[in-house]
Amino acid sequence: MAYPYGEPLENYDELEGRDSVDLLARIIYAEASTESKEGKRGVAFVIQNRKELVRNKAPHHKEFGKKATFESVILHPGQFNGAESDQMLKPVLKSKAWKDSLDIAQNLSDQDNPIGTCLWFNGVKVFQKKYNV
Repeated sequence: MAYPYGEPLENYDELEGRDSVDLLARIIYAEASTESKEGKRGVAFVIQNRKELVRNKAPHHKEFGKKATFESVILHPGQFNGAESDQMLKPVLKSKAWKDSLDIAQNLSDQDNPIGTCLWFNGVKVFQKKYNV
């Protein structure tokens, strides 16, 4: 890797070809920066589960990406709102949310999977807002 994880990017085209740890940390941060570490792990494992679905060519696998890579799954059009956000391009590197996101991305194989085989995940705050809880 010839660049620091989370370095500011100017446009979405710059996401293509980036290191998988960098992309995974960025999408965790963009999707779940206000969630707990467990919520951030939930996002990471949605992506991991989708990647495995594509790898195994399960029914409807093309919905989640063309290749069984983090890049293909994360950047597949319409999959993650956070992929098209300023947070994806310019994470706040000194924030706890970024540090947690990067830690999860760098150590995914050592993390507990809080969602099993789920392919979607909504954090507590999204649920509360949607259902006025």
